Amino acid sequence: MKHLLIAITILACNIAATAQTERPDTIKVIENAQQLQVSTSGNHTTISAITIDQDGNPLEYQYSLEVERDTNEENADAWHFNFPFKSNRDNCLTGSKVLRKITGLKGLYFGWNFNYHDKGNIKNSFEAGIFEAIGVSWQRGTNGPSFDIGLGFGTRRYLGGNGTIFTRQGKTLMLIPDEKPDGTKLTNAYMEIWTFHIPFTYTQPIGRKVDLTAGVLVNFNTYAKAWNKWEHGEETISETIKGFDQRLLTADIFGSISIRNIVGIYARWSPVPVFVTDKGPSLRSWSIGATIGL
Repeated sequence: MKHLLIAITILACNIAATAQTERPDTIKVIENAQQLQVSTSGNHTTISAITIDQDGNPLEYQYSLEVERDTNEENADAWHFNFPFKSNRDNCLTGSKVLRKITGLKGLYFGWNFNYHDKGNIKNSFEAGIFEAIGVSWQRGTNGPSFDIGLGFGTRRYLGGNGTIFTRQGKTLMLIPDEKPDGTKLTNAYMEIWTFHIPFTYTQPIGRKVDLTAGVLVNFNTYAKAWNKWEHGEETISETIKGFDQRLLTADIFGSISIRNIVGIYARWSPVPVFVTDKGPSLRSWSIGATIGL
């Protein structure tokens, strides 16, 4: 009897694991079971018991059950793929389980950068990049909140204004008045910083089509250059400046509202100065713009 109860318990566990909505119709109690066997193949489970009757003859009892697995049940720990501009219904998980997905090409952005705090003659200009070229997302259910971590890249441009040019003294970047001779016209003076982004974002769906996203961007500012350009008659003169100390690590606060996986608007605040102390202006900025596929 003890062995039979164990077998029935195993069978019940198997039924619960495959589909809790389907249960056996009856419970059969078999006394003096001599041999038990439980076998499972796909959706089909069979339990067999052999007993001895009063005349000493063997009797076999067999119970079979076939359960169709719910097609909406998926392994939440499996890897799925999610890219913008495509239907991701196959990757959705019903209920409240957490689904892990690989994301890509998420958050292509273009915006306008507004400088403040010790900006001097530096003028506003554009920024562009992709917040999450590749990443991992954990989402609860089909339309629940999600958390993302990824890797992206971008650039920001800073313009010199009021007739100033960029120059370097040691490792320090400076803006000074242009002193080229008469007949030479300053046409451009700008600096660009290239960055790798590591975004940590939380997304809350609003209805079925709109997402509200907020988070932090950790930026590794790996490379920077400045250029000055002049025209003298038909001749173009240019100067490239490298080797100054921009701040390697900065962080931004980020938020956006978007039509899911299509287009939206974002805002970004950069409270950490662009330059290390005494290596350039203690410049800070904020920006707004459009994003695609976030």
